[in-house]
Amino acid sequence: PGGRLIASADRDVQVAGGGVDAAYDQALAAIAGVEGRLAEYLQSVRGRVSAPPRSVVYISMNKDSHIIELPESVK
Repeated sequence: PGGRLIASADRDVQVAGGGVDAAYDQALAAIAGVEGRLAEYLQSVRGRVSAPPRSVVYISMNKDSHIIELPESVK
């Protein structure tokens, strides 16, 4: 993941690691940072509610993503 495809003159395709496109690398790092913070937040919510940890999850509804869904038993 995160590699870029590079085709050479002899038609070999190689996957290049980071450093090919600085803006792309920065975007991937920013996405990874946000995903990490979202995971940490979900863990903190799981610790505060009285429900099985795997029942507290992120869902997407319409165009809204990362909505936290709790079981009905949580009051």
